Amino acid sequence: MGVQITGSGKNTLPLLLKPAFNLNAIRYELQIASAQVKSAILFTGLQIEDKTEVIETRITRNHTENLLNLDVKKTQGKIISSVSLKDYPDAKEYFIPGDISSAMYFIVIALLTKNSELRITNVSLNETRIAAIELLLQMGAKIELVTKGDSQREKYGDLIVKSSELQNVQIKKEIIPLIIDEIPILAVAGLFAEGEFKINNALELRVKESDRIKSLCDNISSLGLEVKEFNDGFSCSGAIKNSNPAFKSFYDHRIAMAFSILSCLMVDGGSVDGFESIAVSNPDFLHQLKNIIKH
Repeated sequence: MGVQITGSGKNTLPLLLKPAFNLNAIRYELQIASAQVKSAILFTGLQIEDKTEVIETRITRNHTENLLNLDVKKTQGKIISSVSLKDYPDAKEYFIPGDISSAMYFIVIALLTKNSELRITNVSLNETRIAAIELLLQMGAKIELVTKGDSQREKYGDLIVKSSELQNVQIKKEIIPLIIDEIPILAVAGLFAEGEFKINNALELRVKESDRIKSLCDNISSLGLEVKEFNDGFSCSGAIKNSNPAFKSFYDHRIAMAFSILSCLMVDGGSVDGFESIAVSNPDFLHQLKNIIKH
């Protein structure tokens, strides 16, 4: 698109970006299923009079397209999003529903705590964000979705969650991009579900804030469960033998929050190091969790 980017030569920060005063519109097919990469290109395309197109062969989260009310077409198994300067948004107030990825930790603790009921209000019910909820429903979770309206083409509403007996199910390849951020907390739910928890086709987990496959396997192994690590995933089964574990966060916010929920569910509790990493996505996490447990 005309931007000059130079780095350290070691695939690490810092990066130096020099702006292009004559940006080029492009037609780009995503090499990996990434809503972040897609959004970066679409936001850049907002600055260009000519039309920029992003082509997906695997569905990813579509908040940017909804926010900008973009032209999106589906043809021959591909999703094509188009953007140009004419799509530049007006300044106004926006209502942003709650983040369902952050809500998942509280959903799981409610499901796994006896005689509990939890209502989470005004959360995003975007069809590309509820795959983790749909998976939990397949596992036997008692979750009710109450649609209240939509904002910028984004459905939102309440979630009513009740104690449930869960059973692990096969996780299909097609939904992995839509649950990639929720896999750590889904793995915690899987530990308390009947049968083996197994996930494949999730190689992207290796390049998150930590190598989440390794992080999950190390922490779950510390419980005395049987864990098998694959290049693109892992499996775990068996009964928890270590009743007071010390978990490692690997300074990864989703690992820290997932294993704090697991610690709450342990008879003798547990500890998580590097917990300050949660500030990356939800600095109010502990306050919210304490309020839920208190009630």
